[in-house]
Amino acid sequence: MDAEEKRVLELILKKQKGSADLLGILQEVEGKYGHITRETLSYLSEKLEVPLSTLYHLVTFYRCFHLEPVEKVVKVCVGTTCHLKGGEALYQQVKGSGGYQVEKARCLGCCNTAPALELDGELMSGDAGRERMKEAR
Repeated sequence: MDAEEKRVLELILKKQKGSADLLGILQEVEGKYGHITRETLSYLSEKLEVPLSTLYHLVTFYRCFHLEPVEKVVKVCVGTTCHLKGGEALYQQVKGSGGYQVEKARCLGCCNTAPALELDGELMSGDAGRERMKEAR
């Protein structure tokens, strides 16, 4: 773990001080680096005084976390509203696009744009997402 990574982790831990929000801390690390290394899990375990097995369980249980760097991730909402408005069809279209790791999300919380997707951390309608993915290739 380099000095920059330790500095950022310290900032995250200070921000979350006194919080038992393990998922929030892990999400911040994942958001910053795109994955969570085993070394980072060991560091967090020591600093948070949480068993390494607990952190590892969380990271491997929730699909939003990755232990290795991944391609660009696209999350397609297949929650109730998005499902009714074509979320599953959008998932199948996007899945075959190539260059992206495509995941299903139960709800992205933006039913007004259904079917919705998240691309590079930005929520958007399925149409806008498809266009952005075409431009990126």
